[in-house]
Amino acid sequence: TALNAIYTPSVAEISAGSVTLTLTSTGNGTCNAVSDDILITITTAPTANAGTDMVVGANNPDATLNGIVTIATGGSWSGGSGTYNPDNNTLNTVYTPSAAEITAGGLDLVLTTTGNGSCIPVSDTMHITITAAPVANAGLDQTSCANNPSVTLNGSVFGAIGGIWSGGTGNYNPNDTTMNAIYTPSATEITAQTVTLTLTSTGNGPNNPVTDSMTITITPSPNVNAGVNQNVCISSIQTTLQGSVTGGASTGIWTTSGDGTFIPNDSTLNAQYVYGTLDTTNGSVTLTLTSTNNGICNSVSDNINIIFGNTAFVSAGNDIATCENDLSVLLNGFVSGGSSTGIWITSGNGSFFPNDSTLNATYLCTSQDSSFGNLQLVLSSTHNGGCLAGHDTLTLTIERIPSVNAGPNQAVCIGSNYINLSGTATNVFGVQWTTSGSGSFVPNNTMLNTLYYPSVNDSVSGTVVLTLSSTGNV
Repeated sequence: TALNAIYTPSVAEISAGSVTLTLTSTGNGTCNAVSDDILITITTAPTANAGTDMVVGANNPDATLNGIVTIATGGSWSGGSGTYNPDNNTLNTVYTPSAAEITAGGLDLVLTTTGNGSCIPVSDTMHITITAAPVANAGLDQTSCANNPSVTLNGSVFGAIGGIWSGGTGNYNPNDTTMNAIYTPSATEITAQTVTLTLTSTGNGPNNPVTDSMTITITPSPNVNAGVNQNVCISSIQTTLQGSVTGGASTGIWTTSGDGTFIPNDSTLNAQYVYGTLDTTNGSVTLTLTSTNNGICNSVSDNINIIFGNTAFVSAGNDIATCENDLSVLLNGFVSGGSSTGIWITSGNGSFFPNDSTLNATYLCTSQDSSFGNLQLVLSSTHNGGCLAGHDTLTLTIERIPSVNAGPNQAVCIGSNYINLSGTATNVFGVQWTTSGSGSFVPNNTMLNTLYYPSVNDSVSGTVVLTLSSTGNV
């Protein structure tokens, strides 16, 4: 009966969408009652759907909202301390949680209808869960050596299913998804002396992958040089070594395949090696220099061979005499012991045929050699190993061409007791008279000036030929 009463439609009326109310006057006295109708139209109430709850990652927190409203002309988002892009009145706006919300691990957003007409605004709430971001740890930087380059990695991943290694051109064993894989650098990386490896998380859920890097520094390997092989003479007692160790080490130790000793010790790179009996008996010994104090590197070795040789025995042959009209001299050199080869040299200027390294060469004298009268030919051993060369010298004497003159023919009377001979000679060691008859020479036949006593047969023959000859010539 209250004129300004509040009318609440029934469920059936709301479902019917309208209801007619009639206002009838009362207390009309003698008048008839009058009435008037009002039609109440009931519109459908708006709805708001904020969408299903969402899960985002802490390092990928942007959430694309999917709000839906009906009946109302729009909706408005609220409830977060983050930002909306482009704004909070866009139903499918992108919401970026604040740092506090990321730290809290989640938030609620409320979608409220706008433009509701005669209806009351309605709201719906959705929850965004923010999972923690994964963490990748590639481990500490490591150092390896060029001749021992492999390293055991020490990676770890939290907040993700796993991880994968990348960044190198070498090899992962057993594979690149094993956190503690063994990595062997490539030859290029060893040459560059460094490689950087990156561990990336996998199976990150709503989060973006995360990475972490570590560097492997590759130091040079030791470089060992034991020196060059040596040929030494068996008569010597020791030799000086010339070892060197550089790069990844600077010290080393000598060892021997024989029984010699190192002076002052086996760790002195330029030590003296004193030969042992076994060394010289075997004819050679191998010495090995191995690097020490190698740190993370493997040791490196290098060898030298010491070969023992005997002293050469050299014979140039006996001294030789030749005549100046025979200037081709056959030599007969001999080399034995620690060598079997040699070389001839001359104090003159002749030549050796076929060459000066032929032991039984022919020496071709020159006119200058001939003018010297004598010269020395020296035969020296070659290919002596570690021994000094052996030498031997012969003297070559070049004698002048001899000349003799028996004097003029003589005529004597039969019955003369003797004939006085006066021969001459040059470039001779001696002379000798001979007769075509049977006479005798007094005091002898080896003097230039001597007497010839004809025999009876010489007188009977009527002539005799006396000949003067040089002796002792080559």
